[in-house]
Amino acid sequence: MLSRTMKTLFALSLLSLVGLNCSGDKKLPEGIPSRYEYRYSGPVMYPMDWYLVEAGEDGTVRILSSHDGPEILVVKAPEDIFEQIDALVRKYRLQTLKRDYEPSFQVMDGFQWSLSIRYPEYKGVYSSGYHAWPKASLREGIDAINALLKGISEAAQDEDILGHESHDTRR
Repeated sequence: MLSRTMKTLFALSLLSLVGLNCSGDKKLPEGIPSRYEYRYSGPVMYPMDWYLVEAGEDGTVRILSSHDGPEILVVKAPEDIFEQIDALVRKYRLQTLKRDYEPSFQVMDGFQWSLSIRYPEYKGVYSSGYHAWPKASLREGIDAINALLKGISEAAQDEDILGHESHDTRR
């Protein structure tokens, strides 16, 4: 089990990698997001659920997703994907998520999740949990964004599939 200090250091290192600054600011973000990432993992090698929405090197906005394995599906995102994500952030007030969620009891082998949403000119939304979740209304918002991304990925036609990657090469 990771100590609280190790988890905090891990979370801070993630924040520095994605360029977010979480100061507890709960105001609604201005603009639309420029990046979204969600990861749900357990005591296994690959994430059980992982989504990343970002602009590729050529500027094409893409959705990367994987479920229980190393293979990552890369699909072209709809032009308004970030507007759709922003609408869900606002509807469910995801900017009010706490930075960390932990159980009140010791867990020796649990599951963890993390969420980061980068906004221009905004500190961003970052939250994570180790065997603990936010209240149901906030979790519904996270689930709604992930369901949107899953639906787009599963409905992708051949012309929308940009390729495949692997978690093994992204480390």
